[in-house]
Amino acid sequence: MTIPALAFKGLRDAASRPKMVFVLWLGNLLAALPLYLLFAGAFGAAVGASGLGRGLAARTDMNLVVEILTTSGPAWRDLARVALGLALIYEIAAIFFSGGILEVLLEREGKPFGPTFFSGAGRFGRFFRVSVFSLLLWIPAGALFFVVDGILSAVGSDPNREQLGFDLMLARYALLLALFHFIRMMKDYARIRMAVTDSRGALAALGRAAAFVMRRLGRTLGLYYLLGVASLALLAAFVAADSALSKTTSAAILAGFVLTQLFVAARSGLRIAYLGAQTGFYLREVGRPARPAAGSASAAQDARGEVDQGAKELQARDEGDADQPERQQEKPDQGVEKEDEQGQGPTDDKQDQP
Repeated sequence: MTIPALAFKGLRDAASRPKMVFVLWLGNLLAALPLYLLFAGAFGAAVGASGLGRGLAARTDMNLVVEILTTSGPAWRDLARVALGLALIYEIAAIFFSGGILEVLLEREGKPFGPTFFSGAGRFGRFFRVSVFSLLLWIPAGALFFVVDGILSAVGSDPNREQLGFDLMLARYALLLALFHFIRMMKDYARIRMAVTDSRGALAALGRAAAFVMRRLGRTLGLYYLLGVASLALLAAFVAADSALSKTTSAAILAGFVLTQLFVAARSGLRIAYLGAQTGFYLREVGRPARPAAGSASAAQDARGEVDQGAKELQARDEGDADQPERQQEKPDQGVEKEDEQGQGPTDDKQDQP
């Protein structure tokens, strides 16, 4: 299966699982709603019922934004702390959901959606350790960034070339964003490996995932960024549709809210598409190893008992095959003795006759 075919397979996986898309959308809504309410409260307290505040709802006024940030520092500082905490909660929820997504995509045991999803989400501890250990990947990534940053600083050292300096700044941001997604891709493959093999070693899985990606660098990046094009196309469609709404009436505001939620649901579907395409690529390259059913210690003992019993039967069969030539040698000897006895009997009788 080619890389574009794998990307389309991931999109089909997302489109064919509306229950999972709904669960992810609901999780996003529950995580974002507290942040929205806090932001709305802080914004209303800072702006009040002024005309500028009503105008800012219709269009962006950067002068007003700067004024709010400078005159309402403590309120926004508290809001930033809460936002940071909620962002951490959102990341934890994303790790929780990724386990459920992978378990549903693998479809090993044919169970209903709910038990399958939440049994996979139970790998949260392992997947969380992958995120913690992935911080080590930023050591070589940061070294690469500082080397490139030094080269760009040397190239754009002329203060009179403002456009060049701006372009180089964009290049730095692009490199940082590329490194972020590259490490995220490695984390995805580490979690895929742990889900496929049901392993617990997060650090070992991350190292092997990094080796897997580096050996197939072109194909893994091609698959990831091909789906990234679909993500950018979705974002462009959302921006175009959102800008067409005036947001000056209650109906338009409601339509904007529905459009935003549709965009969030589509983004959730793209997350499923990413994991589905990458799982298909991993299984194509490595294969699906056989593993015992999860959570069945008695089944594992029964399996070991069957193996031991089979080994005993095989050993007995081998011993029987080894003794068979001796038995065959004994049988001819016994036959000869019987023939001698039978032959000797009539001869003696003839000799005794007068």
